[in-house]
Amino acid sequence: MSATYRAVMMRRIGTAIVLHGIAMAGSLALIGLLTAHSAVAQGVSPVPELKLSVVVAPLYPMGAAAKAWGDAVNDSAKGSFTVKFYPGAQLANRDATQEFQALKAGQIDLAVGSALQWSDAFPPLAAVNLPWISPGNKQLAAVIADADVQKQLTAALDAAGVTLVAIAPLRHRDLATQSRVIAAPADLKDLRVRVRGAKLVTDTYVALGAQPTGLALADAQAAFAAGTLDGQDAAAVTLVAARAWGTGTHHVVQWGAFANAMVFTVRKSLWQTWPEATRTMVRDAAITAIDSAKAYEREHAAHDELARNGITLTRTTSAGHAAFRAAVEPVYKEWTPRIGASLVEAVQKAAEKAAPVAGN
Repeated sequence: MSATYRAVMMRRIGTAIVLHGIAMAGSLALIGLLTAHSAVAQGVSPVPELKLSVVVAPLYPMGAAAKAWGDAVNDSAKGSFTVKFYPGAQLANRDATQEFQALKAGQIDLAVGSALQWSDAFPPLAAVNLPWISPGNKQLAAVIADADVQKQLTAALDAAGVTLVAIAPLRHRDLATQSRVIAAPADLKDLRVRVRGAKLVTDTYVALGAQPTGLALADAQAAFAAGTLDGQDAAAVTLVAARAWGTGTHHVVQWGAFANAMVFTVRKSLWQTWPEATRTMVRDAAITAIDSAKAYEREHAAHDELARNGITLTRTTSAGHAAFRAAVEPVYKEWTPRIGASLVEAVQKAAEKAAPVAGN
């Protein structure tokens, strides 16, 4: 067999294979079209998929609440649509500070966010987080339940293209330190402290004379080992997850500086398409999901775990709260215009109605 003959045959075989592939592809496409046509003819349409975002995993209170919300909505929707759960802020480049903007832009349909983490993108939410505005758990609960606070937050979010479905307390952040005991504003001078997220928190530490840094966890652990970092600001459950006792933390102060809340939200343009029955179902599912967060129970268990691992826990007194609050007046002057004076006043009034105790 000559080389020329073999070459001709190989080209013919190749052509046949290509034509067969095209024919198969055409057949599959035709089958798809026929299937779709059949579905339409029978009145069957694809089930819409809605994206639910949260920055943390279900291990944490807010993540547990978000997952429970999605599950409850799916159970009640009965196939009219389905909610897909995206933890870790996957739809916002894994950045909690971008999550609110992604919700507004339509990349996210539903979200459970932290008021503190979203406050950079949407300052009115910082009304709940202002330093020592509601340092006790009863005060925080009173603020969240206040009708005027809810009305103003709902209106502000609505104007930004986001519908507030529900809001619930997410407790307070703690200050964990390697060796320094924090009891008064002067104790924070030159304290090198790891702060992640909201600018409000960084501004507060600066006002108290500390040196906040935004180190990533791995870098912070190295800094603790090298003695170049003195502490970190975090929720108790986060300190346990990071095994803070393993990096030299000896003290945790429950100082009530930054209260937090989780907000259940839906993109407004989506909410407006739903009939009232669907809105009620989604709202009821959110209220039910709040119990799944078990924020108080998880916080209490985390504090117990920290103590079991040799960390000394202290709780700031009411007098201490007042001293810290007076020391951060510049933060209030800077943030109140951003938040809205009326909303800040409403939060203050609600907090003052509750018993002004250090913890409950």
